[in-house]
Amino acid sequence: MIVALLIASAHAAMLDRVAAVVNEEPIALSELYDLGGEYIANTCPGQTSGACVLQAENEVLDSVLERVLVRQTLQKLDLDVSGAEVDRGIDSMVEQYGVADRTALREGFESQGVSWETVREQISDEIRMMKFQENVIRPRITVSDNDIEDMYQRMIRDVVKAPQIELAAFSVPVPEGADRAALKAELDALVAEINAGTRDWLATVKERDGGKFAPRDGVMGTFKASDLAKPLAAVVTATAVGQVAPAIDVGTDLLVLKIVSTRTEAAGVKPLAEVREQLVGEVYQQKGESEMETWYAQAKRDATIRVLLSDQ
Repeated sequence: MIVALLIASAHAAMLDRVAAVVNEEPIALSELYDLGGEYIANTCPGQTSGACVLQAENEVLDSVLERVLVRQTLQKLDLDVSGAEVDRGIDSMVEQYGVADRTALREGFESQGVSWETVREQISDEIRMMKFQENVIRPRITVSDNDIEDMYQRMIRDVVKAPQIELAAFSVPVPEGADRAALKAELDALVAEINAGTRDWLATVKERDGGKFAPRDGVMGTFKASDLAKPLAAVVTATAVGQVAPAIDVGTDLLVLKIVSTRTEAAGVKPLAEVREQLVGEVYQQKGESEMETWYAQAKRDATIRVLLSDQ
């Protein structure tokens, strides 16, 4: 959010332009950069114009168009977000962030360069989308017993097919200014010795661990691959049982994982009656995404939209 605002400021001269007009309502280019300035900057680094920027702006514009059409629809239904609803959303944020009051919350955002108007608008968008889903999309969806049964069977299959992976590990802190590549190469050489049987795993844990796993003899725990961060899951699923994976850079540390064992089980599957309400919600969410796409496509066809972006 802060990056997007800074980008918007840097493009001040350009952001006065109108990016599009939807049903006679103008959309300023600044709205695109408020929402997706960071995405545009990352997609087209160092560029402020040209084909790359134009394509990225159009991608962000599509998201802005959806928001505008949602708001216009709720306004027609006299269901748009009120100031009182935004205030209640802010009070929830005060509680969530554990700050004293709205003033403290506002000062916290503004100290990071985020305007209070932007915060209120973001909350408005979130409330607006919830109201739109509840009042426009949800009534278009039907959930049958077959839908619920299919979702239940899928849940059972997911549980049965999800192996439990027992992991051991040691974690080596990377000192400030250290050569990460050299340290990783050193650890990978130790991993090769462990896998070749010429170095003892537990002794290496005791010798090299920074304190996270050595007290537990390297025990990390048992997980499903889906429970792990994607970089860890990718390494774990590619490493055979009993083997040690190459060191993984996890920010402040380099992490070395050993795949101790895997097992597949279907324990914990609850009867359909106990999870029916949860499954109904999941079916609504799944169908809601598809229905939202259908609604948006039709709304764009019914609207009068002029796109005024250019690569200049």
